[in-house]
Amino acid sequence: MNYIISPLQPQTDQATIKPKLDIAYFFGKIGFRELFLSRYVSWNDENWRSEILGMIATVGEGDVVIYQIPTYAAPEVEEAIVELVHGRLQI
Repeated sequence: MNYIISPLQPQTDQATIKPKLDIAYFFGKIGFRELFLSRYVSWNDENWRSEILGMIATVGEGDVVIYQIPTYAAPEVEEAIVELVHGRLQI
């Protein structure tokens, strides 16, 4: 399976999110499944890890995951996502 991780945030008239939405849309046209990460995931939140693990629960060995950065989450969260996805791909 192929996935693309996109930031989840309310629609806005600012250009910060539109390019990522466009990219996800076109990757969806070629079979990628979109995974959403809330940009409000906080490193200090006790549930941050379970939120990420829930997001990537369907990812497995041999899958392709495209991670659109920045997600506008904390840098520690972005780093953890990469590590957790790599861990799932090496099951």
